[in-house]
Amino acid sequence: SSSSAASDVYKRQVIDHEKIHLDQMKRGDLAYDDKNVYWKGKKYSRADMEEGAKNLPWEAEAYKRS
Repeated sequence: SSSSAASDVYKRQVIDHEKIHLDQMKRGDLAYDDKNVYWKGKKYSRADMEEGAKNLPWEAEAYKRS
C-alpha cells in the first residue's frame, strides 16, 4: 500500500538523519549524557532545550545533510 511505501521512506530518512549524529560523535563534535548535550566543546542543558529542534546546531547539520 502507499502508506507502507511512505512509511519506508520516512524510516530511511530517520535512519539517514541518525547516521549524521553518529558521524558527528565519531568526529568528536557531539556527545551527550543524561543532563547535557555537548557540541564542539559547548554544553547545552537538556532540561532547557527542545530536543530535536531544527535550530540546534547538531540538528541543523543533520537536517541539512539528510
